[in-house]
Amino acid sequence: MSGQSLASVLGANATQTSSTVTISKADLASVGLTASGANDGEAIFAAIVLLAKQYLTSSNQVAIPAIQTIINDVAQPSYVTRNGQLYKRDSMTIAFDKATTNPVLDPDDY
Repeated sequence: MSGQSLASVLGANATQTSSTVTISKADLASVGLTASGANDGEAIFAAIVLLAKQYLTSSNQVAIPAIQTIINDVAQPSYVTRNGQLYKRDSMTIAFDKATTNPVLDPDDY
């Protein structure tokens, strides 16, 4: 299945080989990541999701349905309390759409 280009979803400097994917922290700066050698996994993951959200929109899915099958939409923030501490929770829904008779999520389909 043909999908969006790696650069469209993960930044202009994103590259891949048969065994690796490389995402440039310079591309993640556009969504607020301050690049350093000490960025933790959660910060990098959040930046990747935010970067992908810029292109994987429901509007783009409608405009180019033949190749976009994933959308990333933001829900309203909510607040939760854990151990007496109040936290703001920003939730996102990532939807994987495919025409199918077999409802199993397979990354190779996207």
